[in-house]
Amino acid sequence: MRKMWWKYVAAAVLFAVTVLSLKTPLSPGILSVHDNELSADDATLSIIGYHTHFKSGPDMQVWLEIDDWTICASELTALDETHLLATFDISLPYKAKLLNLFINNAQDGTILQLGSVRTKGLKIDPALAAGEKCYSAITVADHNHFTVPFRVILWETIRNLNFHVPMWFAMIFIMCMSMVQSIRLLAGGNLKWDLKSEAAVKVGLVFAFAGLATGSLWARFTWGAWWTADKQLNGAALVTLIYLAYLVLRSTVEDDEKRARTSAVYNIFAFVMLLLFIFIIPRMGDSIELHPGKGGNPAFSNYDLDNKLRMMFYPAVIAWIAIGYWIYSIRYRISVLDKKLDDYDEETVDHLMD
Repeated sequence: MRKMWWKYVAAAVLFAVTVLSLKTPLSPGILSVHDNELSADDATLSIIGYHTHFKSGPDMQVWLEIDDWTICASELTALDETHLLATFDISLPYKAKLLNLFINNAQDGTILQLGSVRTKGLKIDPALAAGEKCYSAITVADHNHFTVPFRVILWETIRNLNFHVPMWFAMIFIMCMSMVQSIRLLAGGNLKWDLKSEAAVKVGLVFAFAGLATGSLWARFTWGAWWTADKQLNGAALVTLIYLAYLVLRSTVEDDEKRARTSAVYNIFAFVMLLLFIFIIPRMGDSIELHPGKGGNPAFSNYDLDNKLRMMFYPAVIAWIAIGYWIYSIRYRISVLDKKLDDYDEETVDHLMD
């Protein structure tokens, strides 16, 4: 029982993270801005919020920012909690530029959408924009519940961060274990390291397929396609194929000693390819790469992965790695039993099975 405690803890943490990931609401945010091009004829923005309190939130303020200029809305009309009309005073010719939209109230705090508003042949009146900020002190939302950060493009799918990414962490950890065991085999020659290495690769491939499946599903809802020409995506698929080839290689060699050493050399090469295709190549040269931190996908910056999300994400990583190691230990024991059964004759095996 004492040896089992970490397994129960890992399972409990994974269960808790799963429940929190699915049940925790998103923070308030700006879903979209309709008619987002301000002109002399129409200087009103139609703003759609998400989990916002435009109607009931006190001390509502809306403003635009461009360079060092700040333009506050002259009139606000909250149609409901998630639909707000904001009118601005704009005059004078000006080249079109993107403006950042900010909304603040005591219940939602400050929410923003960068580069979401354009000016069409207009310029903000310097008398209205220059000088001190036109809005009062920004209030910090007093949330009475735990929330998940709102991120444009991701929205509700940000919850997948606690499943997709930790699965790849677990896969990399287990494949690293397999590589270390291959090195120990080549150094010492004990065939038990070959069985451990093979068991680790099989479990690592389970996590690789799970990572590809959750990643493809995530891509469908955020990028609009099941698969894209992304370096890290293609690299992950290549790494999976490389490790599948490891299992094929093992099946082609009958001699145990030769199979163990050949597989060990290949396994070390496979892990080098893993580092190359997942960590190095995606960061080299120009790329349409969509993750991490691109295309709306979360990275490890303060903006993309805030402290609230870290409270779920890092325990999820540890839990998935622990579960992966647990499955690996079971897989290894099965391999040992299979090996022992292979050493018996058929009559003895039938007797043991009975």
